[in-house]
Amino acid sequence: MKDEIKNNPEAVPSEVEQLLKNKMNELSESIDCFDKISARAFPKSSGEFTDDEFTVTGLENITGKPQHFKFIKWISVAAASVALIAVVPQTNFARQMLANISCPVENLCQDILSEISTELENGDYITVDMPLDYYISNDVLITPLFACPFRDSGRDNANVRLYIRQIDGINTTQLYAVEYIGSTYSEDNIIAAAESDSKFTQNDIEKFRNEFSYDSYALTEFSDVAVSQFSDKDKSGLLTDKNGEYISVASFCDFSIVKYTNAVHTVTSEVLYGHKTNDDLYFYDIISKSDETVIHVPDRRNMWRQSVYLDGNSAMPEENISKFTKTELFDISATSANEYSDCSYISPYSSSNGLTWNNDEIISLSDSYSGKRLSGIMLPNYETMNRYLPTIKMYFSKFCFTENDDGRIVNINLKNQSNKILKTFSISVTDMISEDVQLNEFQEEIDTEWQITQEQELRQEMELLAREQEIHRDTVGFVTEYN
Repeated sequence: MKDEIKNNPEAVPSEVEQLLKNKMNELSESIDCFDKISARAFPKSSGEFTDDEFTVTGLENITGKPQHFKFIKWISVAAASVALIAVVPQTNFARQMLANISCPVENLCQDILSEISTELENGDYITVDMPLDYYISNDVLITPLFACPFRDSGRDNANVRLYIRQIDGINTTQLYAVEYIGSTYSEDNIIAAAESDSKFTQNDIEKFRNEFSYDSYALTEFSDVAVSQFSDKDKSGLLTDKNGEYISVASFCDFSIVKYTNAVHTVTSEVLYGHKTNDDLYFYDIISKSDETVIHVPDRRNMWRQSVYLDGNSAMPEENISKFTKTELFDISATSANEYSDCSYISPYSSSNGLTWNNDEIISLSDSYSGKRLSGIMLPNYETMNRYLPTIKMYFSKFCFTENDDGRIVNINLKNQSNKILKTFSISVTDMISEDVQLNEFQEEIDTEWQITQEQELRQEMELLAREQEIHRDTVGFVTEYN
């Protein structure tokens, strides 16, 4: 079995689980076989015992070759135990397998539901309901650090209820999810439940409160730089990918209290995502920072400890079924540098004015003067993200405006799919591109200073050379007069 796994390192936990089951079945059949042979060929009544307490039978006396079947059987059991310890990877599957040993599988879902009831009595949780298919497709916009833990049931009336633990109003990574059928949540409608791998004790919470500072959630500008790195611009200044296809890009921050390495940390995760104009599928990347250091949080699927149906079977999707695909967008080597970004952005929730739209709508930006459509993308608009909506950015290129636009005030409209204007932003083109101007002026100042410094150094070198030549002439003249 170990060789099979070694030869197939890409095996996912579900494949390892099936492989392990097959081997255990073979082992079980072997042990049963030994038992049957021992029972028929060597009845207990005919057994004799030697001084070393191994069984001696009639067949042994005939052949002269001891057959220590019980010893072999226990060796097989020991080998199986070693295989479990050495082969089973340290994954969610391993933890689920150990949990299955301790309690019947049909009770796993009920255990999670019981834990939810206890947690709701003792902890602060926000509760959010949504359609299952919407959560599956757009999980990045709802729980950025967690993928949807349920498979697509194919039912139109399947819904999910999320329970997210909060500490002082800030989301933590202790989550529960319940799948139910119908528009009304009740115990009779539940078909599956899931729990996160992160659990907070009261000591964790008290220690966190004593050490917490809102300064820990410093906003980053990683996305601003990244957009400039992976995008291009067409002749009219609209954003494109490196292949020249038009793209729309947005970003937002998620502030979470995360428990890892047996400690509680404040983590700022910046989510950058986008799509091609004629494509419903999204690409995305997430970068997380804690204590001024970029960290690697677990894969979004591995943030769940387990997800099970009422009958005990796994409810976890075997593959990514979201329309968001992980793509490398952040250049980690550039995250600490204050690099220049040639993209501008609009923050739709820059002021709280009750701005709302349907969750699955494409929201667009357009220049009211030229009519250019600068961007069109889905935005986070769910209760799970209420606290972080002001961090949303919709990007567009500064180069969609030319020098002829300098000094003009441009209105950029935020519209829904019905072309209704939700909000209008008035921007001075001069102010928007002033960063370019300041950068150029700053560079010119550096160039001027460098030139002055070089001239001074050259002048000093010439003066030093002149003095050396004068000293040399005086020395020559002195020697001549002496002679």
